[in-house]
Amino acid sequence: MPALFDAADRASINSRTMFFGIVRAQVVLLLTGVISGTVATATETEQIAIVGVVAFIAVAALRVYSRLSSVEATWYDARMAAESVKSLSWRYGVGGEPFPIGTLSDKEADALFSARLWELLSDLGNLRTPPNRGAHYQITPAMRDLRQAGLVARKAAYEQDRVGDQASWYADRARHNERQSRFWDAMFVLSSAVAIMFGLLQAFGAVGVNVLGVAGFVAALITMWTGVRRYDRQARAYGITAHELLAMASIMQPIDDEEEWAGFVDSAEAAVSEEHTGWRVSRARA
Repeated sequence: MPALFDAADRASINSRTMFFGIVRAQVVLLLTGVISGTVATATETEQIAIVGVVAFIAVAALRVYSRLSSVEATWYDARMAAESVKSLSWRYGVGGEPFPIGTLSDKEADALFSARLWELLSDLGNLRTPPNRGAHYQITPAMRDLRQAGLVARKAAYEQDRVGDQASWYADRARHNERQSRFWDAMFVLSSAVAIMFGLLQAFGAVGVNVLGVAGFVAALITMWTGVRRYDRQARAYGITAHELLAMASIMQPIDDEEEWAGFVDSAEAAVSEEHTGWRVSRARA
């Protein structure tokens, strides 16, 4: 992959890790604040209440930092940039539109690829993506070698390393998100059941500690976390995309013409890009 892909991919991974790290820290701090307040009330201990105050101050500070650093926006933009460069690179390497083999000379294809990268760089705006240490190429030797190969070899590489690899990734992510969705649904039901049980006990005077409030707050935090991660929605979207890619792998088998092949690659990459664009838009609207 080009140097720009490696840089954008690194920026995306780092920003994503930071974003969810901040969200996890906020969840823990909010829960700490609520538990501290509950314990302080039950034991009439002022020192414990201070822990809750500090926890809520920390939550507010993390919120402000997240907004000012634009870590979430950086994640979206860098991921979109990395996937756009990857798609462009595969189009170039296997002779897909707009780099058809036989229509464009190698020099023309290189110039067009560079122009498309410049367009992408101009769209990145303030996204900071310095090249990784040791990066030397935007058009790598492996991309050139693949482009020089015959149609059969290029089809095999595209089927295995692009379509097949993407299909496997989407299928794995669909299963992972489905498992996470079931797990957090179970946790929500459990926390709600605990809230109901202790609410009834508190109503009849059997317990004096406000466990109802803590358990209810846990349920609210679970709702917030699943809303951020969107496990159920992603499981469905990733599963559909995996099936679409497997269908593409079947369609490409009989293609033996460079012009038809260039059009197929264009359609396949457009389908993959549509999924990433939809992901970015849905995240931005959240």
